[in-house]
Amino acid sequence: MADHPRDFANLAVSEETAKRAKRFVEWFSGEALRLVAPAREDREDERARQLRAILERPKYDREKGVSQGILRNNHGFKPEELETLCETFPSFFERIDKGTTKKGGKPTFFVRARY
Repeated sequence: MADHPRDFANLAVSEETAKRAKRFVEWFSGEALRLVAPAREDREDERARQLRAILERPKYDREKGVSQGILRNNHGFKPEELETLCETFPSFFERIDKGTTKKGGKPTFFVRARY
C-alpha cells in the first residue's frame, strides 16, 4: 500500500487531476444508473399493475377514481409515486385534481384507470 501524508485531504490537486476525477465520477454514476435501471423499471411496472388492480375493484367508482388519501392510507402508495405512475403510464392512469372543499383543507387528487 502506498504511503500518504496525514494531511492528504488538504493537499491541492492539479486542474488536470480534478477534471479526470470529475469525468470518472460522471462515468461511474452513469454506469451505476445503467445497472439499476432494469430493477427500477421492474418495480415500477409491478406497482403499476398493483394500482390498476386496485382501481378496477368493484368497490371503487371507475368514473370518479380513487383518492390519493385512500391509495396512501389503505394501499401504501405515496402521492409522489402516484404522480410518477400517472406521468409514466398516461395511457393507463389519469390524475384528476380536486380543489379544497367549502370547509377548506388540503387540495387532493384522484387517480382513475383509463380504458
